[in-house]
Order: sequence, then C-alpha cells, then structure tokens
Amino acid sequence: MSIFQEAKDDNCVMKLKVLILSLGLLVPTTSALASAAPSPGSKCSKSGQTKIYKQRKFTCVKAGNKTVWNKGVQVKISKPNNTQSNSSPKDPSPTLPARPDRLTLDNLDPYWTQRIAMEKVNSYLRSLNAIKDVGKIISSPKTPKEYVQTERTLLDKSVTLWSKYFMNENMKIVIFTNEDSDWADSALIEHGGSFPNKVSDEIKKQSQFNCNFGFATLADQGRTPIYYMCTDLRGRKSSDTHNTPHEYFHLVQQKLVWANGFQEFPVWLHEGSATFFGTAVGFFDDDPTGKKSLDFYKELYWQYDPDNTGVRNFERLKGVLSSISPEGAVKLYEPLEKTQTNNSNLHLFGHYALGAIATEALVAVYGFETYMEFMQDFSKRNDWKANFENRFGLSIQDFYKKLAPYLRTKA
Repeated sequence: MSIFQEAKDDNCVMKLKVLILSLGLLVPTTSALASAAPSPGSKCSKSGQTKIYKQRKFTCVKAGNKTVWNKGVQVKISKPNNTQSNSSPKDPSPTLPARPDRLTLDNLDPYWTQRIAMEKVNSYLRSLNAIKDVGKIISSPKTPKEYVQTERTLLDKSVTLWSKYFMNENMKIVIFTNEDSDWADSALIEHGGSFPNKVSDEIKKQSQFNCNFGFATLADQGRTPIYYMCTDLRGRKSSDTHNTPHEYFHLVQQKLVWANGFQEFPVWLHEGSATFFGTAVGFFDDDPTGKKSLDFYKELYWQYDPDNTGVRNFERLKGVLSSISPEGAVKLYEPLEKTQTNNSNLHLFGHYALGAIATEALVAVYGFETYMEFMQDFSKRNDWKANFENRFGLSIQDFYKKLAPYLRTKA
C-alpha cells in the first residue's frame, strides 16, 4: 500500500511506499543452507562465502546478528567455442529503433523518451562539480554499513544535482531497519519531524512484505530538512536505489513550493515528479535501456483503483492505458490535479506512476533545467496552470491530450 499525508501546519511532506517482493525461505540446517540456491535475504552459513547462481555472484554478509545472501552482482560466464558448428552465432542484442533527431510532445517515442529524459538529468549532473558529505546520516546499530554507504552515494548525487536550487548542510537522514521498531520511535522524538502514527506500527505493517518506506519532513520548527528511511535486513530490492533521490526531491519541493506559502500543488506533480527523479538518479547507471524504470512504474500500477475495491490488480490501469484517447487522458489526469492535503485516497488514481510518465515526457522534450525553472515559477505566481502554460507553451489540457499516444505504449 502507498500512503502519503501532508500536515499543513508543519509544512510536512511525507510519503510511504511499499513494493511486494518474494522473500527467501529460511532454511533450518547448515547443510541445507550450503546446497540451497542463494536468494537475496535468505540465510547463509558463513560470512564471506560466495556462490555463483544464474550468472550472479552472491556473497554471504552479516546483517545484524544474522548472515544472509546479498543481492548479488552480474557476472559474465564464458562458454566454450563449438568448433564443430558451421552456423553463424546470433546477435543477442535486439535491433533498436533509430533515435529521433528531435523529440517533441507529438512524437514521444516509446523506446527513446524515457532514455532521453534520464540522459538529460544525468548529463546535467555530470556537468557539475561533485558535492560530497553534505548532511548527517544517522543510522541504527543494526543497519549494515553497506546500506549506509549506498545511501550516502545516492545522497551525494542528489545534493549535487539540485545544488543550484536547494542545499541545507544541517539536513539529516535517519536510516533504520525492519528490526528497529523501538529505535525508530525514539529517533523521531530525538531528531524531530512529523509522522501520522507511530513509526513502529508502520514498520510492523510494511514488514509483512518488505520494509521499504520513507518520509520527508521538517524538524526544529521548520529549520532542518530531514527524511527517515526503512531498509530490510532480509535483503534489499534493486529498485530501493530510487528512494533517496525521491525523498530528497521532496525537500527540494518544500523549498521551492511550500516554503513560499503555495499549497495548491497537484499530486501528479508532487509524487510523480519525485518518482521520475528517483528512477533517473537511482537507476541510470544500471538501466541502459530504461526498462528497469518502466518495470518499476508498472509495479505501481496496482495502486490504480478508482472504485476503491481494495483488490490489487496490475491489469486495471494497463487496460485503461491500452486504448486511451486524448479526451480519456484528460479524464485520467484531472483527479490528480488535487493536492494531497485532506485527500488521503488520491493514491487510488495512480498518481505515482502517471505523474512519473508525465514528468519524464516534459524532461525529455524540454530538459532538466527548464523543468526546474517551472518549479521555481511557483515562488512567483500561485497559479500552477498559468505557470505551466507560460513555461511549456501549451495548456495543461492540451498536454494531457498529447500524452495519450505515449500512455498507450505504457500498457
């Protein structure tokens, strides 16, 4: 379940998200552990042990007082040449469509749009001098060091990318695990910020699947940006690298939008843009085709449940997108023009995935800096639709209509 709540009094931006994943079975005996196929988060017998399985090298690491298999790294296994065969080897790489000379909202290519959007973000990032070690990371004793290092790397990238728009050296990042219920409750009291319920209750609920949620907020009467993040000792999913840039972008939004007293911020811009930037920064290095990002969006399709049936159904939104018309796109996005404040059921309209798709189209066509100039426009005028038309040159309804062919490819 994905929950987001904004507390207007505290200028708090909070988001919870959970993605279901298969957990490794706990095998009771040492001999069984040694022979079982490794899977991320499943038990292993000895720290430092390695095993290659399905072209991935897994390493047994300590996680708290346990030893578990990490997520593994891809390895290339050479195959012997067959000198007896006269047949020519097949080219394993698919034929890619030609890259468009110029991408517009009228020719959003189903393959290249996502890739070009991610390239534009990372090209801008590479043009900057890297900024390191801004902000203080506070981790629970049970949080593995490699988890902390991963988040530090992602945080450094995020700070660098948005340094022109936001930076606060007093920022804090609090990392805990699925086994840190009491510690997390104490950390919220000690370091500040707001949350709609006890963090320990949320850990318990999310740990039925995978403890992968975060929330961005403000502490010290609004002076200190802070975000909290749960990680799972049973193994992390590769898409977890989306979390830190996602939450950091919420702090950027806080600076550019809410700090200027503007509350009418559409939820598809709010959560959707954070989802896109989370994938653009977190996935780019190991997502050369953009497929991982698209698969991640599709994992969020289950949230689309406008009739509130309570049934997880990934096909429901796919069915809507597969034949969507320009007018249908307008109807799809109009509910997402509401703000999250006092609209706790907005996740039922798929704002994470649909907002991410819309954001990637804007960044692919207009570029990262133009998109950020649009964010800065919120400090000048409290009319987001007028800001949109002024910055991108078309009305918001015309934008939705032009998205329709591209949305059909996302089915």
